Amino acid sequence: MDFRGGQRAPVDDVWVLAELADAFCGRRTRHLAAEFISSLDYRHDIDVIPFDAELFDAGLSLYESRPDKDWSLTDCISFVVMERQGVSEALTGDRHFSQAGFRLLLT
Repeated sequence: MDFRGGQRAPVDDVWVLAELADAFCGRRTRHLAAEFISSLDYRHDIDVIPFDAELFDAGLSLYESRPDKDWSLTDCISFVVMERQGVSEALTGDRHFSQAGFRLLLT
């Protein structure tokens, strides 16, 4: 599905948000990450996929099945989420997403 035409809300998952918080865990940036993540609870223009054991297991299965790739577990969970949601574009420049068949919006 294409986001540019306004056809659907962007999708994110809590694993990506955890990865974001990890990246901004320093003293000067921790509060910014926490505020941003907390603000998503009140937004209706972004779908945040919650923790789900079955989804985690599906991501782990993909992670285990692709020893030829250096995809992170978080990436694999995101790939599963995107496939299930019918999302074909990724708001990232991460080549792993193009390797998995998604179109990168940041290059």
